[in-house]
Amino acid sequence: AAGLATAPGWAAALASTAKTRDLAAGTPIGPLRVVSAASHRLAPVSGPGWVAVGDAALAVDPLSSGGAAFAIESGRRAAAGSEAGYRAFVGSAAAEYRAVRREVYGWEARFAGNAFWRDRAEDRGLEVS
Repeated sequence: AAGLATAPGWAAALASTAKTRDLAAGTPIGPLRVVSAASHRLAPVSGPGWVAVGDAALAVDPLSSGGAAFAIESGRRAAAGSEAGYRAFVGSAAAEYRAVRREVYGWEARFAGNAFWRDRAEDRGLEVS
């Protein structure tokens, strides 16, 4: 898996797939970049003259597929609600996300020794900034 962080390693892994290689065939549009996809929550999510919505307020694991829905709902609530109500909404969303993430990642036993899976199953890794 460490080889996936290099352009040759990524290209080799992609070429070994049965279906995806055809979908991804072509010339890369830029250099390979590896960035963190860690979950995080901003605290506080609002202040005088500003409010954070979407990933700026609560970034969830891309595997959860919840980021777009949260972005839309947080934008709607930030525009329509009170500051205290919005802060409570984000706090509640973060708590629900953590509980679901812990449960879902806990189902996976094949990779129990892997830090990625262990941290999520044990409810580690949701950074508050």
